[in-house]
Amino acid sequence: MKLNRVSRCEHIITSQETPSKTAISLATKTLRSGGIIIYPTDTLYGFGVMINNKKAIKKLYGLKKRDKKKPFSILINDIKQAEHICGGLTSREEEFFRILLPGKITVLLKAKRKLNISGFENLEKVGFRIPESNLCHILVEKAGSPLSSSSVNISYEPNIDDTSEILEKFAEDVDLFLDNGPVFSLKGSSVVDLTTSPPILVREGDILKEEIEQKINIEILSSIKRRFVITFICSGNICRSPMAEGVLKKLLEKSKFTRQIEINSAGTLNLMPNQASAEAIIICHNHKVDINKHRSTPIGPLILSEANIIICMAVYHYNILLRNHPEYADKIYVLKSMNREENLIDPSIADPIGMSEGFYEQIYVEIETELKRILPYLVEKIENFLK
Repeated sequence: MKLNRVSRCEHIITSQETPSKTAISLATKTLRSGGIIIYPTDTLYGFGVMINNKKAIKKLYGLKKRDKKKPFSILINDIKQAEHICGGLTSREEEFFRILLPGKITVLLKAKRKLNISGFENLEKVGFRIPESNLCHILVEKAGSPLSSSSVNISYEPNIDDTSEILEKFAEDVDLFLDNGPVFSLKGSSVVDLTTSPPILVREGDILKEEIEQKINIEILSSIKRRFVITFICSGNICRSPMAEGVLKKLLEKSKFTRQIEINSAGTLNLMPNQASAEAIIICHNHKVDINKHRSTPIGPLILSEANIIICMAVYHYNILLRNHPEYADKIYVLKSMNREENLIDPSIADPIGMSEGFYEQIYVEIETELKRILPYLVEKIENFLK
């Protein structure tokens, strides 16, 4: 356990599964005095205040710049707290609640009476979270009250996974940061409305619609437009991966799901944004593929988190991603060995940087050939995900 002073904010590095007594004691004291904490959940980091403290709730709305008509979800320990707040659950709500929680899901329940919580007075539905986290369970227990459950960001801005960025952005505005290290997904919890029959998936986060249906053993409704994201990776993101991105966009431009497919690329090197190499642009143009507007970008957690499939140009890139981001191992591939039964002696596509246009042409043809080979496999994956 490490204790630092960062501006007015206490910063404690502690375990989510076995939180230190100091961390829990300070968090409890901060919450009960009307302060704001940042705490880890089983998805993102959350802002925490006592849900029955009107001043603290008001401060949190101001901090997040959130519309006061949009209530926070409520972090609780068990179903009894949900019943106490909502005024009882139907047998069906109770059944699904017990199946889905604890977990990376927020459930919406019907408010059967007027809630005595600031900002919740006129709600018809209330969102509840019970993360798979000992720290969250202990926080609610020791604080003696449910807490707010709201992701650490400014409303309508991206979620944040990096703890140093969280500190830099919010150290002046919060009182305590319980730091459990980086998070490995930026999607957040999935939100399921249990007040309808069948339930409705309001937001798809870490838990997919199919997984929820399997848990509760019925089909649920959803109006969410899914995206299937394919990301290509090379070193500097100025030749091989932008060429692959351009080729696949052309191959899939007539797909019935084209509006729901996103194809992008990134590099393992942390370089300044740049155009694709002149040779790559020329060769692609010769094949009626336009990459003029491409700007390089380094690979980061948000790109990795959002991608459904990550395709590396070389084994070197695959090894870098696997070493630094093992949590994404099941969706990282090397292009030439992807969906191929036989083992290749060298499955890497050579780096053409600094080489002749003729060599770039060879690399383009190699990339196009491989993408055409795996195209039926990709289309099947896309259609199964989006249908």
